[in-house]
Amino acid sequence: MGRETWGVRREAWGVRCTTATHHVSRIKHQTSSIKHKNMCLAIPSKIVGIEDNIGTVDVDGVRRDVSLLLLEDPCVGDYVIVHAGFAIHKIDEVAAMESLAILREAASMMESL
Repeated sequence: MGRETWGVRREAWGVRCTTATHHVSRIKHQTSSIKHKNMCLAIPSKIVGIEDNIGTVDVDGVRRDVSLLLLEDPCVGDYVIVHAGFAIHKIDEVAAMESLAILREAASMMESL
């Protein structure tokens, strides 16, 4: 009969659908030619101003405008995680300060290399 693979019914002869192994090998092939891989860091940012649904956030004196549409009840003084120009998550001040300290330490270590 058939077998379940990632929630897709696979026929006994294996022709009807692809398997997880096929997806993984296809992704590896597509990314094998990439020389430099980029990573997005979640850097806590403090909301310092709000006008309509646009917030101004600050990280160590660097300010930028972000959309606040994805947050419930954003307030000046809140710490948020920003991705692709959107504040996507609120975090508490203690967690924000810990994350910023770790990021500063990592940046310092990179500069000394």
